[in-house]
Amino acid sequence: MHFKRHLYSLMIASMSLWGACNNKSSNELEDDCLILSSKNIACTKEYRPVCGCNLETYGNECTARASGVSSWTTGACADD
Repeated sequence: MHFKRHLYSLMIASMSLWGACNNKSSNELEDDCLILSSKNIACTKEYRPVCGCNLETYGNECTARASGVSSWTTGACADD
């Protein structure tokens, strides 16, 4: 019984993800740096800067994640 429920949940999640991918343009699919963000993430205002893979500085890891950045490095981005 539990197996069927888990399988059903997995099928629903898979269809949702497939639908989300099909709604993106080819440029968005190629951009591995940005992911779908969760605007409902609560972040502290503690300043511990990180440089996102999109070369933007974020106040901390949480704000980078909430903005949809998939990876970052510690410290502010270098100014060009």
